[in-house]
Amino acid sequence: MRRGSHLVRVISRAVRSSLVSQTIPSPARALPLAPSSSATLGTDGAFSYECNRCLRCCRDKRIRVNPYETYRLARALGMSTTYFLAAHTTAQGTELARTDDGRCVFLGAEGCTVHADRPLVCRLYPLGRRVSLGKPDRFHHLETHPESDGVFSDAGTVADYLAAQGAAPFMHAADVYLDVVATLADALSTRDALPTDDGDDVATAWLDVDAVLAREGAPPPADAEEAMALHRAALLAWCRTFTTPKEER
Repeated sequence: MRRGSHLVRVISRAVRSSLVSQTIPSPARALPLAPSSSATLGTDGAFSYECNRCLRCCRDKRIRVNPYETYRLARALGMSTTYFLAAHTTAQGTELARTDDGRCVFLGAEGCTVHADRPLVCRLYPLGRRVSLGKPDRFHHLETHPESDGVFSDAGTVADYLAAQGAAPFMHAADVYLDVVATLADALSTRDALPTDDGDDVATAWLDVDAVLAREGAPPPADAEEAMALHRAALLAWCRTFTTPKEER
């Protein structure tokens, strides 16, 4: 297996689900999450959803996260991204962990314990986001748990829902990392091997914002947006090492 292709796949997995905003059911106990119809909505489309905290929708899902989201969650919990990735994620740092009975690791008795910093897929649910280059975002309904207490209506618009959920910075982050993945794919397309520290899993290492910034000697970021900007710059600089002749670096 080419290590370059493997890295692109892992980092892509970390951003792809954030981009389309679909929570994926666990194979063990799958729930129907296909769009309820083929119709899609623009941001002006009629949509409203009231979550009544029945807690049924936060089970048996694979919640994928990107580096911006892991950074926010880690800081909210008072820990480094290195520790957070090891303690609270699976799939090489791209998915939130689940308990043995299928609950999100952050689902408490009264609801989400990290609600203020929850990932984009959780903010958009039960909507999915579709992104096409040069075209406005489109959204579609996802089927909820069959016993969910959530209530749909057309009392507002998709834009209203996105604003109420604080989705904008998370959508921006998903797009930033999508662009990074595209650049990585181009830079690594002709590489058969990757430089990495002994014993490191290079894919997970590059998703670890704190580790990357420490390696680059970057100053401590003031917030998650600055951390993302510094992380992106480090990743893109690393990409350039594959396309720039050594004597020109």
